[in-house]
Amino acid sequence: MLKIYNTLTQQKEVFKPIHKNIVNMYVCGPTVYGDIHLGNARPIIFFDVVKRYLTHLGYHVNYVSNITDVDDKIIEKAKELKITEDELTKTYTKNFLDMSIKIGSVLPDQMPKATDYVTHMIKYIGELIQHGDAYAKDSGVYFRVRNVKDYGI
Repeated sequence: MLKIYNTLTQQKEVFKPIHKNIVNMYVCGPTVYGDIHLGNARPIIFFDVVKRYLTHLGYHVNYVSNITDVDDKIIEKAKELKITEDELTKTYTKNFLDMSIKIGSVLPDQMPKATDYVTHMIKYIGELIQHGDAYAKDSGVYFRVRNVKDYGI
């Protein structure tokens, strides 16, 4: 039996997946504008171990970790190096994947790139604003947390 700490209830609880014997695990992945460092390696190792353990327990695990390949830091680094953002992110994505394998990690089952979903993100954010679940300011778009029952409890 696996118990995990639930930060919402602040208690250890028996792990119960939403779907019987299936665990969908999404992990925020790297922003690829530089070489991998310890901060990038920690989640790679940790979530690889989590997937292996859940698989050992008999769960089918769908492990997804994104690649953030569009970001202000990426744009600035590409300008500094006088290359395109695409060149920069392809290089550092390859370096990230190579290093992940070198440290003994099994790569996630899926690794979607943010740039492949920009249109979806824009549409979804528009829907959130239209439904009153988000609002725009000069500094960005913000989620209206008070619309979520029991948020932060």
